[in-house]
Amino acid sequence: MKILMLIPTLSGGGAERVLTNIANYLTQKRNEIIVLTLNDKGSPDAYELEKKVCRINLGVLRSSKNRIEGIKNNIIRVKKIRSVIKRESPDVMISFLTDMNILSIISSIKLNVPVIISERVEPGKAASNTAWNYLRQLLYPHSSALVVQNGDIGEWASTFVSREKIQIIPNSVQVSRDVGLEYSLECGSPYISAMGRLVEQKGFDLLIRSFARCPQRQKWKLVILGEGHLRDRLTELARKLGMERRVKFLGWQKAPERVIKNAEMFVLSSRFEGFPNSLLEAMSLGKAVISYDCPTGPGDIITHDVNGILVEPENIRELANAISKLMENSQLRKTLGNNARESIKKYSNESVMAKWVNVIESTARPKEILNKSPNI
Repeated sequence: MKILMLIPTLSGGGAERVLTNIANYLTQKRNEIIVLTLNDKGSPDAYELEKKVCRINLGVLRSSKNRIEGIKNNIIRVKKIRSVIKRESPDVMISFLTDMNILSIISSIKLNVPVIISERVEPGKAASNTAWNYLRQLLYPHSSALVVQNGDIGEWASTFVSREKIQIIPNSVQVSRDVGLEYSLECGSPYISAMGRLVEQKGFDLLIRSFARCPQRQKWKLVILGEGHLRDRLTELARKLGMERRVKFLGWQKAPERVIKNAEMFVLSSRFEGFPNSLLEAMSLGKAVISYDCPTGPGDIITHDVNGILVEPENIRELANAISKLMENSQLRKTLGNNARESIKKYSNESVMAKWVNVIESTARPKEILNKSPNI
């Protein structure tokens, strides 16, 4: 089966990592996979695709100075995507992230190619642009299937997309082969790990403020993995709070698991999520985890005080108390970490990929053919 997968870029991020995982899995199952992005060919990919995956960079990811220019740029993108669809004639398309979902649906009009779209974050807060919100509600019903990561997002989608098109598929857990490598910080301090784009959504400002309130902070370090436009602002915040020597920004890491593995705990401080990969990865490594109970995802993964700790969203004081509690109790860290590792087995790669295969097969082929054909 020929499958065209679309996403704006393959820079570091959760959606990009999920797409790469799916593409590589389907390639190993002898499918012909094409991954299309809007950025330039020279732009580096954060995640490694199988050699057999066909990689297309359209070179049309440019910023727009105003609405008119934005419309013109998107018309160019639609024309480019549409030309690829006509040339490659895929059996099915899979698109990730709101903007690309909309462009993919428009590009496929009258080309008779099924389009599976996927929302990756809490939709009520992720898309603030009124025009894109309107287009999403107008065009999503014309997709062949909509994949979301949990029931809450599914309920939101059901207000304008028929329920039979909505498929709930969580993220799977992928652990790097480099996970066995040791990692240590200067001075040998125990440390807390956190990971994500340095953007408002991820709430690292809340985490730094919470860490600064912990009485034990001078004996610990906070290690943040990821890049983003707020790095300078977050660095300045740590300096103002007297935490510049205690908070470490390691940037994007190809194998973040080796850093997380050797941490004493992992904290997710997001203001909103979809289904946080980083949280699953930390739990798979047997780490004690603390997370804001934000919409959506953490509450589906964590059972409070059993396999992790949930904290009221954006509450700095409560997050500081939870971090301090784990700083003081190594046995609790061990217990929560062991329970975490056991609890996320249902997110194994094989289990999650089987759900994706089912959606792809049932979307790309008529049911009478599907029942007679082997799995893709």
